[in-house]
Amino acid sequence: MSGVELASLHPPLPETRRGYRSHIDAYGDSYIYCNSKHVFIRSFSNPAKVEVFSEHKVNVNCATFSPNGEWVASGDSKGRVFIWAAKSQTVKIVVEINKNVVDVQWSADGQRLVAVGDGSDLFGKTFIWNTGNTVGDLTAHSKIILAGDFKSSRPFRVATASEDGNVNFYEGPPFKLSVQHKVHMGRYPTCIRFSPDGNRLVSVGADKKIVLYDSKSGEQLKEIESPDAHSGSIVDVCWSPDNVEFATASLDKTIKIWHAEECKNVASLNVSPTPEVEDQQVAVLWHSSHLVSISFRGNINFFDRKSPSKPKKILRGHQAQICAMGAHKASHTVFTADITGRVMKWEAKSADEVEATGENHKSVVLGLDVSLDGSRFYTIGVDDKLQINECKSMEHGQMIPLESQPAGIVSSSKDADVIYVATKGKKLFKMRNGLVEKSFDLSFKPSGLAVAPNDTEIAVFGVGSHRKSIS
Repeated sequence: MSGVELASLHPPLPETRRGYRSHIDAYGDSYIYCNSKHVFIRSFSNPAKVEVFSEHKVNVNCATFSPNGEWVASGDSKGRVFIWAAKSQTVKIVVEINKNVVDVQWSADGQRLVAVGDGSDLFGKTFIWNTGNTVGDLTAHSKIILAGDFKSSRPFRVATASEDGNVNFYEGPPFKLSVQHKVHMGRYPTCIRFSPDGNRLVSVGADKKIVLYDSKSGEQLKEIESPDAHSGSIVDVCWSPDNVEFATASLDKTIKIWHAEECKNVASLNVSPTPEVEDQQVAVLWHSSHLVSISFRGNINFFDRKSPSKPKKILRGHQAQICAMGAHKASHTVFTADITGRVMKWEAKSADEVEATGENHKSVVLGLDVSLDGSRFYTIGVDDKLQINECKSMEHGQMIPLESQPAGIVSSSKDADVIYVATKGKKLFKMRNGLVEKSFDLSFKPSGLAVAPNDTEIAVFGVGSHRKSIS
């Protein structure tokens, strides 16, 4: 369309799964994560800068940059790994791994990858990056492998963590099992990661354990026992770039930082003074000066390691499908709602966003519109209610029961206090400040509304649509 320019792009938040690790990786100024069938590359310095990779036809579970940042490996729920160029998004190769890839990691030289997940006979393998040729099948696991990683220095090693309770070490290439640990047999290990210098490996688990190993021999060095231990399952771990510390993400809603040599907790990070279930921490990334976590609700939390008491910034948005939208032209703001009832306000000329707080519909929002003066926004939901909310404070407000499920909502084009609501009970209501001022009978079930600029007529859409005078 001539004359139309993109003002800003607001991608969805990372997709999360209850009780399991999410994925986030970084290179340079960019970080990467997945939602549904897409991979998103965002900028640390400019949140509005976004690239989207959309070649996967099924849900993408993980994505990671190559060591030089030129390539990305992304694994999906059909058991395939795509290798593609980070800048041009050109696909280099697609490699079949198993039934469902949940983790993929590069070797430090960028020549090999390890991909793991679920399968009938094979749960993971290592392969050459540009040919897909196998350099070792990862055997000796009987259940889904949740994490795999490459040792960064010679002699090469691969480590895996599985729901069968085992942490396995493989020597190679070609990679073959050398050592197996059953330290997490109380439940199971959830993640393993080698230190950047390749000297140590750490495993964490649903049993709340943290275990350190020698990376060369695979020997268990120490299980960390601390009065500051996590009180919930640990689902992710990430080393500091200098190898001195590592961070753990837990379903107890905290990120904890540990001194690797002294095996003690040195900081606990909270995303909220009053954390809720949706504040469970499901991923952590330590990249350069950036310490980042992902909450179960999808929020991306940015911490300052030197002042970690609370996030210095939180990116909010939608994880789920957006099903309603409204805008206020004068203030250049857009309001969106999704199938979980989450409502956001976006500044069209920037990357700023605000999430509505308070009691909401808790389910699918069927419609949303903004009052003429931009002071309120209205939502209707499958809970058969109309809600009146404040735009400035972004607080959810009064809930008004409707006589049947709503089918459409539109604000008056002349009066800031008036809205029109249509319901599947074949009714059209003119409402002022939440009270019914007039009602009109319809001869069909409506599906949408539009009001005339002079506010004297309204178009009601559905089977048998027609215009109706509302003067």
